[in-house]
Amino acid sequence: MPTYNQTIEALNDDLSAHLQKRLKPLRLVKIHNKLGDTEDEQVEALLNHAKDTLKDVKEGNRSVMKHFLKTIKELKQTVRDKYGYIEKGELVSEYMSMGIGISLAFGAVFMFINPAFIAITLAVGVAVGLSVGQHKENDAEKQNKLY
Repeated sequence: MPTYNQTIEALNDDLSAHLQKRLKPLRLVKIHNKLGDTEDEQVEALLNHAKDTLKDVKEGNRSVMKHFLKTIKELKQTVRDKYGYIEKGELVSEYMSMGIGISLAFGAVFMFINPAFIAITLAVGVAVGLSVGQHKENDAEKQNKLY
């Protein structure tokens, strides 16, 4: 009987390159490997449900793709809440979006002085968000919290 990881990798190989890029099913393998022998019924149920949904996508049922992505989102949130594990790149994108939002607010305030402040503060927001996010991700990697 194939293992969970082998099943997911086989399903991934059967998908087109476009669906592999859109669905990123190998995240399931990373989460499964990170959790190891942790016996959490909720996480196991979500992993198995995602596997079953991926089988439906592979068989040509495209209407379940949204359901698969929703299951992945719920799985990632559960793993983050219970164990503190975060997908690589997620912290950088979160902090960069916060930096952009905050910088645009400051840019809007200073836009009355000069409209170029929107562009300047946007660049500063991206840079600050990227650096803070990268720092937080490096800390998470040192604590072995990334998958």
